[in-house]
Amino acid sequence: MVERNDVAEADVEALPCLGDVMVEDKLKQAEAFGDRADRLRLIAQDLAHEEERKLLLQIAVEYEQLAHSAVNVAMTEIARVTGSD
Repeated sequence: MVERNDVAEADVEALPCLGDVMVEDKLKQAEAFGDRADRLRLIAQDLAHEEERKLLLQIAVEYEQLAHSAVNVAMTEIARVTGSD
């Protein structure tokens, strides 16, 4: 799962200096994907049918993967612009 801390750790203080809209957008996307995954897991836990529950949980995993990817892109861009690794 993408922790909300992963998004926070992406050196958000550097964003105003960067002036990089892409980084801010990627962090917003990561948070939105994480929220969608959380909502799907909540819905899935109340489903009686195993196949439906499995499908929603798989989609939630895919949203988490998208969230991780968005965070990684943002952090890579921050590192590139700030010269930090």
